[in-house]
Amino acid sequence: MRYTAEEKILHFMIGGGMLFELIIENWMQRPKPDEPGTVLQILFFGVHEFVGISLLAIIATRFLLMIGNKQDFLRLFPWFNAGGRRGLSSELREAPSNWLSGNLKDTEEQNFLARSVHGLGLLLALGLGLTGATIFSEISAEGTMGAVGLGALEIHEVLGTLLWVFLIAHVTMAIYHQMLGHRALQHIFWTGDS
Repeated sequence: MRYTAEEKILHFMIGGGMLFELIIENWMQRPKPDEPGTVLQILFFGVHEFVGISLLAIIATRFLLMIGNKQDFLRLFPWFNAGGRRGLSSELREAPSNWLSGNLKDTEEQNFLARSVHGLGLLLALGLGLTGATIFSEISAEGTMGAVGLGALEIHEVLGTLLWVFLIAHVTMAIYHQMLGHRALQHIFWTGDS
């Protein structure tokens, strides 16, 4: 799959930012009434909040830009039109046997599935951002939250786990494509080969 310069920048800003959020989560602690946490844990929580809100702004901007560009929207979410659903369905029928046999087609030939994966990743990031923003708006300085904040926290934690699975699978497939000679990493990293 070929990427525009804008797509590459957004891919790394969102993907890198989300990975940073997942990693820093291991050393932070949100304020809790019965467990205040260390200064460093609270600092990391503040960094997590700042990066998360920044990422939400970037993701929201990406969605707003797609509103005015139906073609761009359908590239990431092909299931919203008949041709995209047919193409995605065809690629999904072939994919499992091709993954196991090593006969994976170059993503140049299979755009529906590859772009759908990016669309799903963007939706997952949006869900994390919206639940994180809800927690941010609901949490008190002492760490207490109402039912809405606690519900958002539960969803946020589940989505965080799903994001780890998504990122591992996504990177693994990119490496697998590269090993098959599809130059997937060059398409992602080098603007001269986009």
